[in-house]
Amino acid sequence: MQKHVLAGKTIITKRKNSVSLPHNNQAGYSFINLLLSLVIYFTIISSFALILHFVSTQTNYPDDLKPFEWDVFLIQLQRELSEASNIETTTNELTFQNNQGETVTFHQYQDLLRRQVEGRGHEIVLLQVKESTFTKENTGVTLKVVSTAGKNFTFTFRSMKELN
Repeated sequence: MQKHVLAGKTIITKRKNSVSLPHNNQAGYSFINLLLSLVIYFTIISSFALILHFVSTQTNYPDDLKPFEWDVFLIQLQRELSEASNIETTTNELTFQNNQGETVTFHQYQDLLRRQVEGRGHEIVLLQVKESTFTKENTGVTLKVVSTAGKNFTFTFRSMKELN
């Protein structure tokens, strides 16, 4: 309720609390209110479906490589290989000299890939690895990884130094 004083007389008006748009015409108000309610309803329902899809795909394969982890690993290894020399591979090991002259090794250790410098350290670079294979080719180094969930991942690191 609001009190207004007009020409010495107190006028009491009732004010409706409304969440929707202000209205002057009662006939149009219900239609606009209906449209606004439907827009809010469909927005919530469509957002809920997307969230459920995201949650269900993240929990289907808890033993699988995470896509972000795989991408970060590839970027880091590509950066190191672009400055590397004397690149050598065995079935499950990649060895090269970095720009400081240190020997860097990537190899599988239990269910992960690790990085070692001069045979020391235990830097984990990739988790959930069942099997890994490094192959040296004319165009670079190919890495094949099988996750603990059985999913195959493959990437070829191109060596710009050796192609020139």
